[in-house]
Amino acid sequence: MSDDSNVPFIIKSIGILLVFVGVIGFVSGIFALNVVNGFSEVKISRDASKELVEASTLLARDKNNIQGALDDASGSLATVSGDLMDASTELAGTAASLEKTSGNIGGAASSLAESAASDRAAAGDLRASADAMDVLWGPTDVASNLRSAASKIEESATRLEAGSVKLGDASASTREASTKLTASASDLKTVGGGLNETSDKIGEAASAVGQMTNRFITNINNLLAGVEWLDGANTKTILSEIIVYFMLIHLLFAATGGALILLSANIHGW
Repeated sequence: MSDDSNVPFIIKSIGILLVFVGVIGFVSGIFALNVVNGFSEVKISRDASKELVEASTLLARDKNNIQGALDDASGSLATVSGDLMDASTELAGTAASLEKTSGNIGGAASSLAESAASDRAAAGDLRASADAMDVLWGPTDVASNLRSAASKIEESATRLEAGSVKLGDASASTREASTKLTASASDLKTVGGGLNETSDKIGEAASAVGQMTNRFITNINNLLAGVEWLDGANTKTILSEIIVYFMLIHLLFAATGGALILLSANIHGW
């Protein structure tokens, strides 16, 4: 029997607790509504939306600037690479021409040397003939003329030999110049190829920057759409609705508590 007598007390205690909690919650809700209603119309979502729009705009501007700079650099390097390749081709052509000229000069030097050797041989034959005449007939004008002609031919041979040496030197110098030009053409071609490769890499970097920035801008725009949805739903209204639901729940608590108190009174009385 003692346990049954405690039931109304327990129900009453629970009812009082529910009423207390419900009233406190309902009063807190009223206070919260006043605070929310006191907010200005400036919404956090609007501020966030503005910041996101500015960030998206800045990213787009920076993307254009960076891509433009990289594209310009890539184009400039490609142009320089093309110029170097053209210069390399021209130098290689000039080197080939000089090599051919060197061969021609060398051939001329050889011809002069051969002519000089032939002249010296002819001069030797003339002197031998003059000596034979001296043995046979003694000194004669013919022998003297032969020796004079031999001397002149030897002088000519000497000049031809000197010319051959000079042409040989010129041929060697021309061949050396050709070799240097060939090396320079090869160097220019290597540098041009390197610049062209660098130009391609810069172009790829510009493309990568554009794609990456576009992804960032897309993400920001998606976030902006979410923020604008929140802005359209009105943050202040959402908070007010949540508080109202909170108040209704606590009002239900208070009503339930009152009902329990009345129930305990009916069971046992006050």
